[in-house]
Amino acid sequence: MKSETLSKNQIISVIILFTFGSSVVSGVNTYAKQDSWIVLILAALFSAPLIILYSRLIKLCPGRDIFEMSTELCGKVFGNIINVVFIWYALHLGAMVIRNFSNFIETTSMQSTPEIVIMIGLLLLTVYLVKCGIEPMGGFAVLILVLIIVIVASTLLFSLDVYDQTHFIPIDHDLLFLSEKATITMAFPFLETILFLSIASAFNKNSSPYKIYLFGLLLSAIFLFIIILRNISILGPHNMSHDFYLSYTAARVLHLGEFL
Repeated sequence: MKSETLSKNQIISVIILFTFGSSVVSGVNTYAKQDSWIVLILAALFSAPLIILYSRLIKLCPGRDIFEMSTELCGKVFGNIINVVFIWYALHLGAMVIRNFSNFIETTSMQSTPEIVIMIGLLLLTVYLVKCGIEPMGGFAVLILVLIIVIVASTLLFSLDVYDQTHFIPIDHDLLFLSEKATITMAFPFLETILFLSIASAFNKNSSPYKIYLFGLLLSAIFLFIIILRNISILGPHNMSHDFYLSYTAARVLHLGEFL
C-alpha cells in the first residue's frame, strides 16, 4: 500500500461508488416518502462536520492509515482494539452489501440459483480486485462511475413522459421526523466513508484531503439527490414505501421511442 498512490479523481470516484453502494439498484429509501429529498439534504449537511474530521486526521498524519494512527495515538493495546473494531466494521459492512446485491440478482434474474452461489461469485470478484491493488482499482472506479452516470442519465431521459410532479406534494412530515431519518441516512451511507482512512496512505500528499472528502460527499449527495427525485416522480410516495428496489423498479418504466 505504501508504494501505491491514487490520484485525486480516482479517490473521489472510489468515494462516490462506495457511497452509492447498493443504492444504485435499491435507491435511497429514507422512509419519508415524498419528503425523502429533504432527508438527503439534511443528512449531507449533518455529515459534513465528521467528514471534515476524517480529513483532519489524514492531514495531521500524512502517509499513515488508520491502523498506524490508532497505535501511535492510543498506544499499542488500545490502538489494536480500535483496529479490531474497525476491521469488524469493514467486514460487516462488506457482508451487508454483498448480501444486498446477491439478493437483488437472485430476486430479479436468477431465481433458480442458490443465493450462496451468487454471494461466492461476488466475493471472488472482490478478492480479485483487492489482489490487483489499489491503483488498478482506482482506474477501474473511474470507468465504472462514468458508466453509472450514463445509465442514470439514460433512465432520466427515457422516463420523462411518466414523471408526475404532484408526487412531491404535500410535505408530509415535520422537521423533527425528517431530522431523525436524516441521522440514519447520514450514518448509511455518508459516514461509512470512515473506511477510507484505511487507505489514507495512498492519498496523494499534494492533494488536499478536505477537498477530496468534501467534493466526494458533495457529488455523492447530488447523484443520490437526482436518483431520489427520479424515483419519487416516477413511483410516487405509496410505491416508495412498499418497494425495496426503488431504482430498479423506476428503470423498468423506460419508454424507448417506438420500441416499447
